Amino acid sequence: MKTLLNIRHWPLRFKVVLLLFISSALPLALLGTIEFYYARAQVLANTEALLTARGDEVEGKLDAFHGMYQRASKRVSTLPDVVRYAEASAAERAKLAPVADRLLALWKEPDANIRGLALLDSRGEVIAATERPLLGLSLARYGFVRKTLDGAVTISDLHISGAETGATPTIAYLAPIKDRRQQVQGVAVIWVRASALWKVVADGNDKAGEKSFGVLFDHFGVRIAHSYSQEIVFTPAGRLDPAAAEAMVAEQRFGERTRQLLDNVRPFPEQFQRAQEANPERGVFRGFAPVNQQWNIGVARRLDNVPWTLFYMVPEISLEAPIAELFQRISLLTGVVLLLAVTAGLWIARGIVGSVKLVAEVAESLGSCSAELSASVAQIAASTNETATAVSQATTTVEQVKQTAQLATDKAKLVAESAQKTVEISKSGRQATEGSVESMHRIQEQMESIADSIVRLSEQGQAIGEIIATVNDLAEQSNLLAVNAAIEAAKAGDQGKGFAVVAQEVKSLAEQSKQATAQVRAILSDIQKATGGAVMATEQGSKAVEAGVKLSAEVGESIRVLAENIAEAARAVTQIAVSAQQQLVGMDQVALAMQNIKQASAQNAASTQQTGGAAQNLNEMGQRLKQLVAQYWT
Repeated sequence: MKTLLNIRHWPLRFKVVLLLFISSALPLALLGTIEFYYARAQVLANTEALLTARGDEVEGKLDAFHGMYQRASKRVSTLPDVVRYAEASAAERAKLAPVADRLLALWKEPDANIRGLALLDSRGEVIAATERPLLGLSLARYGFVRKTLDGAVTISDLHISGAETGATPTIAYLAPIKDRRQQVQGVAVIWVRASALWKVVADGNDKAGEKSFGVLFDHFGVRIAHSYSQEIVFTPAGRLDPAAAEAMVAEQRFGERTRQLLDNVRPFPEQFQRAQEANPERGVFRGFAPVNQQWNIGVARRLDNVPWTLFYMVPEISLEAPIAELFQRISLLTGVVLLLAVTAGLWIARGIVGSVKLVAEVAESLGSCSAELSASVAQIAASTNETATAVSQATTTVEQVKQTAQLATDKAKLVAESAQKTVEISKSGRQATEGSVESMHRIQEQMESIADSIVRLSEQGQAIGEIIATVNDLAEQSNLLAVNAAIEAAKAGDQGKGFAVVAQEVKSLAEQSKQATAQVRAILSDIQKATGGAVMATEQGSKAVEAGVKLSAEVGESIRVLAENIAEAARAVTQIAVSAQQQLVGMDQVALAMQNIKQASAQNAASTQQTGGAAQNLNEMGQRLKQLVAQYWT
């Protein structure tokens, strides 16, 4: 049993058959898998295309359905007798009523889908109808009636009519009745049974594959038609907006069961979201449908005449049948090809086994030749190894000398570089010292300028003091003059009162001048003191700057002498580095020559070893080939 499981012990013909089997099976399996997934994708693409086509088809039929009755309601609203009847007074309408009733009956009679027709006045009250219980009723509570009274051609949401008309699922098509001045005088209504619309949706059943279906939603997300399940109609696909739900309950849109139906949510989030969107995405989507409890794929189509959304769907399980059939065909084809591969393997193995005998004879001759070649190569290898050893020792010695020269050269370079950097630094120091001396000179000049300015400031302060003394004398004289004027005014009696006032003001101004003069004198005294201190500080600063200038000049001279000495040392070190570099070049040439000799010897030794190894491998291959041939042949 272990021998059968060990492929190495199989006869050659069986190994060839296995090889052909595997080389055929793997590509076939890979190609089959690729073909399967490609075909599956193609089936899905075809299904999507078919869904799109059928969805567009049903959408077109629904738009045509709405368009037909919408045009009919507009035609009725423009009939002269209908306009005349809407404009007439109550007394005139009684005379025109037979004509209006006959017109409405004529429009209803040929179409069994029409539940009835009616005319409303400008207040929304029924003034003529084929359904007599509606006469006199006000329909203004309905939003679609109010919208039409505002002048718009309207299609109502699908709803259930009142008990007086049989509680029939209905769609109303309304058009305003306008006079010559385009003023709305009333409304023409055509009520169509919803069963006619449902029939259009039901005609799409199974048109895009087995169990494909259609479902129609209004803009609130409530189902208003289904191609095969009436049970789910009037139920929302998600939780409705509370305000919208209450408005529908108030209108009794679906009769007394409106709230119960709206609370019976049959969730389908993908449809609910698209139904409420202004422009739902037209691409294919996937979702779990509550009606068949399966995953479905489908498309959404928004109608042109009314904001309703048609969804055309197909269960994913319906796509499995063609895919399973495709898998069976691919599996059958793979089995046939594998059988042919095994048959061809057996036929090819017969020819290969015959060739093995010739390979055995060649292996025998190859073994003897390789043994002789191995012996010759061994002798050559021994001589080559001795030569390589001697060359290697000489190369090692030269390399050591070269390393010593390299070390000396590197040290000389470092010293030269260090000397050069020192020269540069000394130059920088000299330049910095010269700049410092120049700066000290400029500072000395500025200090002298400051001293001159302060002296001038002191002289001007003295001049201001003299002016202040003159102003003070003037103020005292003014004060004395004011006293004399006051005395003279007192002597003049009443006639000198005005002059007395002026004298008083002059005296007041003289007092203010004296006070201001005293303040200015005090400030001027502070300035003179500060000026005196500045003059002394300036003199001290000038003396310090002179000392700094002398010291900077001495430092500059010292740095200059040092820089010249360093430059001379750098030139000497540079000459040493050049000599060491020339010696290193010579040692490099010697080392390169020895390295070339060593490489040549190593290459010879390596070639000899490779030849010996090749001979040994050839001998081993000959022996192994003999064993393999013996194994396969048995």
